Formats: sequence, C-alpha cells, structure tokens
Amino acid sequence: MSLFRGEHLVDCVLDGNTVFITNPTFDAGTTIALANPATSLSVTGALSVGGATTLNSASQTGAATFATGTGAVTLNGNTTVATGKTLAVTSNETVGGTLVVTGATTLTGGEVGYTGGSAASAGYVGEVISSAVAVGSPVSLTTGTPANVTSISLTAGDWLVSGNVNFTASSATTTNASLWAAGINTVTATIPTDGTECSAVYATTTASFKGSIALSQKQINVSSTTTVYLVGEATFSAGAVGAYGSIAARRVR
Repeated sequence: MSLFRGEHLVDCVLDGNTVFITNPTFDAGTTIALANPATSLSVTGALSVGGATTLNSASQTGAATFATGTGAVTLNGNTTVATGKTLAVTSNETVGGTLVVTGATTLTGGEVGYTGGSAASAGYVGEVISSAVAVGSPVSLTTGTPANVTSISLTAGDWLVSGNVNFTASSATTTNASLWAAGINTVTATIPTDGTECSAVYATTTASFKGSIALSQKQINVSSTTTVYLVGEATFSAGAVGAYGSIAARRVR
C-alpha cells in the first residue's frame, strides 16, 4: 500500500491500494496510472478532475466533479446510477450510444426538439409512416360496401394515426340523406364503430361532384407489426364513385 501525506506529485503509478492523507497537488499534465487493471481508486472526499480521465474501477463517496471546463470523461463500460440517486446534466451533452432509462425520467428544463431537418429513423420516437392515393387514381367503390383506400404497416409501438378520404362522383345518383363514411381500422375493408369513424350526408343529386371526410388522430398501440387501413364507403344508385386520400402515423413511444 502506498501512503501520501500532503505531497506535491508530478507522475505516479498506483499498483496497489493508495491513500492520500491530505490534499495532494498534481502538476499540469500529470498522469495517474493504475498499473494493475484490477486496482481501484477510492476517494472519500471531493474529487475534481479537469482533463481527460480513464478509470478501470473507481469508488467515490464524496462530491465528484469530472472534466471541469474542456476536459472529457469517457465511460467505456456499463454505468449505473443507484436507486434513489440523481444523474444531473447541467449543460448540453451528447450520448454516442444508447441511453437506457428503466425508471421515470423528469426533465425540469424541458426537452429540446430536433432541429437538424432530417426525418426520425425507424424505431425512434417521431418516426412517420404514411401512404397516399392521388386524385388521378381513385379506388372504385361499390354502393354500400366499405373498401380500403390505402394502408400502412406499423411496427410494434404506440402510434397516433390520422387521415382523410376524398370522394369523387361521376354522374352519381344519390337519394336524400345518403350516408358516406370513412375511418381508420386494423380490420380490412371495415368502417370502425368505436367512435373514431366519420360520416357525411348528401342530398338527392345526379351530378358529378367531390366530397371529403377528415379523420382526426387515433391512437393505435400494437405489440407486433400490424396493417392499418384507411377505409371509405359511399351509397349511390347510379353513376360511379371513387375514393382517394392519405393516412399518416407518427410514433409517440
């Protein structure tokens, strides 16, 4: 065991248990090397490190400040914050790998939005999956029969899904109070009945016209890859009716 009492140190190699009795002073550029990878550095008072620091094993029971100013701290292994303890970041920090938080996370300063201009990658919060059918390629409808306008495939996660269905009628004959409907569903060619469906009522006409139904956000939470359908339905007795539109989902978890 090495024992230092009020020493002024330049470079030293610690190959066993080392105790500093009083506050030592290290010259600028000093290197403290742990010769044995199994050697641990145990500090019972305040520790302040201003340069780049690499520790194989460190025990700190007092206040510790790493890399004050322009220094750097690199954590090459798993780092655990004990239960009931707080990890505080007081300025902008970058995590190059994956940061895993298993408990509740409190952001007292708010979460800064991404400003880089690129889309979120697959599997990340903010990811968008969408599909659209253009006005020139409508899906032909059969009266009173729901049909898929388009669909998207959502991977496991919590999603907010919205969409719109546009109808284009060509010399269509509708009776008074004809009901046209649209919805977002995980069941193919089926208007949902959970309250998220929307409908429009058309008066008697034999004209060519267009109509639209906007669908507000709907939460869809799935544990495996699931197809979500944008569905439209129209009631008419003559002529032709087609449907086009778009559906989009954003991952929130």
